Amino acid sequence: MPIRYLIERFSSWEEFRKVISDNTYRSWAFRGQSDSSWPLYTSLSRHLLTRRVHRSAWSRQERRVLRIFKRKAHLLLQHLPKDTDAFEWLALMQRHGAPTRLLDFTWSPFVASFFALEHATTDAAVWALFPPALNNRPYRTKRSSRRVTGDEIGP
Repeated sequence: MPIRYLIERFSSWEEFRKVISDNTYRSWAFRGQSDSSWPLYTSLSRHLLTRRVHRSAWSRQERRVLRIFKRKAHLLLQHLPKDTDAFEWLALMQRHGAPTRLLDFTWSPFVASFFALEHATTDAAVWALFPPALNNRPYRTKRSSRRVTGDEIGP
């Protein structure tokens, strides 16, 4: 099924607030970006694309970055997650500025707006996604309290 999308442009905060306050967007996820021309790329994707790493090597590079971070994490952290908790390791990496495959979204359009407008010097963007419509399989939303095992992060 092709992904459908709609682009709406707003010229005022009041216009945006009126649309977003409607219950239509109640279960949506939002991401703010300070440049509307940027595609939705993770920091790891941007890092590997910038360095022209061939896509077939991306999973090896991700494992390498994760391995290096884990080896040096004791220098930054007092509490280390279990070695098998891949999601927590990726979240820690992202928090400390390492490139990861995680892409931050929020359930709040206002938080996304803050990140979109905080450093904007051109048209900003707030991406809105409705998670159930992303695929036709049953889905699970991962909350921070849920654990993700190593076999769930891909090859």
